[in-house]
Amino acid sequence: MFLLCLLTVVFVRAALCVTKFTRIRKWLVRPNARRRDNAARAHVVARSVAKAARFVPKATCMTQAISGQAVLSWFGVPTELVIGAASAATPAASEATDFHAWLLWQDSVILGGEELARRRFAPLSRFSSQHI
Repeated sequence: MFLLCLLTVVFVRAALCVTKFTRIRKWLVRPNARRRDNAARAHVVARSVAKAARFVPKATCMTQAISGQAVLSWFGVPTELVIGAASAATPAASEATDFHAWLLWQDSVILGGEELARRRFAPLSRFSSQHI
C-alpha cells in the first residue's frame, strides 16, 4: 500500500506543477457505483499517503488530499476533498491569508487534520469522489 501511495503522491506532485487541480482529479479519481465504506482501508491509505509525502519534496496538503482521494476511489471508498480558507472571520476568499486542503471520509477528517486542529479553516469548496 505504501508503494502505491508513494507513486501516486509523486505523480500528483509533478502534475500539479504543469496542470490544473480539476484535470488531475479527472485523470485519477474513479467514481465507483459499488461503495465499500471500509474504515480500515480509509485509515491505512491516509497513513500511507502521509508517510509517503515525507519523502516527496513540497508534497503539500493539496497533493496529499488528491492522492488520498484517488487511491481510495480505486478501492471504492467514497471521500470528499475540502478546500478551506484560514480566516473564518473573513467572508471573502480574496482576503484570506492561508488555504488548506483536507480529506473527509464519512464526515471525519482522515488527511490534513493536524493543520485543522491548529487553525480554523472555513470550507470554500467540496469535491466528492462520487462526482467528477
